[in-house]
Amino acid sequence: KGDTALHIAMRARSKAIVEILLRNPKNSQLLYRPNRAGETPYNIDSNHPKSILSQIFGARRLNTNEDSENRLVGLYAKWGSGKSFLLKKLENEMKSFAIQWIEPMFEFSRLVYLIILLLSFTIGLIFILCTKKWILGAYVTAGVFILSIIFLGSVIYCNKHYDISWMYQLSLYLANQLNSLRTLLFVIFCSPPAIKSDTETDPVRFIFTEKTKVTSSGTQTSVLHIVTSLNIAIEKEFGLFTSRLYRVLKPKPVASQWWKFRTICCIPNFIIAIILIISFGGIVTLLLETDAANFYSEPNEYTTIFRSIFITMLCISGLVISLNLYTVLRIIKTLVSSHQRRIAGSYLRIASPKNESNISSLKKEVDTIVQMVQCLDAFIGQQTRMIVIVDGLDSCEQDKVLYLLDAVHTLFSDASAPFVTVLAIDPHIVIKAIESNIHKAFQKSNISGYEYLRNVVHLPFYLQSSGLRRVKAAQQAALLWNKKSGSYWNEDRECDRSAAISSTNRKASNSSVSIPDALRKRGKGNQN
Repeated sequence: KGDTALHIAMRARSKAIVEILLRNPKNSQLLYRPNRAGETPYNIDSNHPKSILSQIFGARRLNTNEDSENRLVGLYAKWGSGKSFLLKKLENEMKSFAIQWIEPMFEFSRLVYLIILLLSFTIGLIFILCTKKWILGAYVTAGVFILSIIFLGSVIYCNKHYDISWMYQLSLYLANQLNSLRTLLFVIFCSPPAIKSDTETDPVRFIFTEKTKVTSSGTQTSVLHIVTSLNIAIEKEFGLFTSRLYRVLKPKPVASQWWKFRTICCIPNFIIAIILIISFGGIVTLLLETDAANFYSEPNEYTTIFRSIFITMLCISGLVISLNLYTVLRIIKTLVSSHQRRIAGSYLRIASPKNESNISSLKKEVDTIVQMVQCLDAFIGQQTRMIVIVDGLDSCEQDKVLYLLDAVHTLFSDASAPFVTVLAIDPHIVIKAIESNIHKAFQKSNISGYEYLRNVVHLPFYLQSSGLRRVKAAQQAALLWNKKSGSYWNEDRECDRSAAISSTNRKASNSSVSIPDALRKRGKGNQN
């Protein structure tokens, strides 16, 4: 069945074994690892009337509203302590948690057979038009279909039973292209479901944007870079044509648990597309098979039938194109021009620190991205979380810190938005910058910089000084290793070495970067 030890312990309702397995925080990813039937230990426990996880961890929730999915995570450490070095490590850990290292392999499906059939008919039709031999063209069509099936079957067989590099790469390429094509067809011809089933949990997938390094000179363009990098990451994940065609077609969800075909006058769009393709093929075939002399000759039985078929197909093609001419022109414009360039042009024309219309224009783009990701997730059957990493906020000018924090909070703080924003900052520097500028925005207010940052950041992580020394040791060891051997950094070896160097039994000192003074005072007051 593909069960893990946690699956078996959950079914046996053994609290002791579950607690032992989850004692190591790294094993928490086993809670969401599905078996062959798609069951996860978390689902098994949640479907039982008496939950084991609530007994172990309690019934605590990160959000008061469970429908609110967005998170703003603060990675707090001293300026220049090497916290940026941990961001790549964080990305690798999150991908490992979501099992994104598993690469798709090519398999036969109905879509594969349909593509092979269309390709065979197209090659056979071209052969018939060139040779004027219908029987030979039928043989060519059947031969292309059979040879394609044999070739793809051999790719699947060799990939499963032999270690052939180019076969593996071909299988991976075909699987990725097939998934992109399937998603593209969903966007063109289908409407996503609006009601999700509660009996199963969709797998989680993380999309990471480029690490945004905020600078003093490009404070306003840094916000623009976050949104454009988000667009680039989505186009890379779902495909260029899929993401751009969604902006034109925008399929609306239907009140159903399954997707449905989009219709025009109760006729599915894919049937209209098939009729249009057949009409174009018929027009081209008739034009190639019949010359102009026969077309304009005296009417007889042959020319009458030919003219009737030709005019009918021409009218059908013209009617379909005329009814969708505006959509076709928008599709051509979207595919030709880059959407990121249009966003940058419209933003920079109105960019001003005191102008709120630039943030509102980016907010519309972010809302479109959220709708697109939720629509594609409904088609594919997965949960996508977009990770936005903002680094270097403590290095820019103090009067720009509050503007950037407010912009990030405005763009990515909507309820149910699938964003996780990571702020890698020094809290002391940022709090001082906020306090020096917050009274300009909020006059006669007693809001401190710490309170403002606490309300913006949902989940703060404080890096202790011992952890920072370990990071620095790992950085130095990685540089030395690369200089000597030119190979990659061995994580396990260097972690063991740095742990041996800096291992100590003493606790972190109170002078560490970790906790602000305001938090320490509050903690002491609560203890009293």
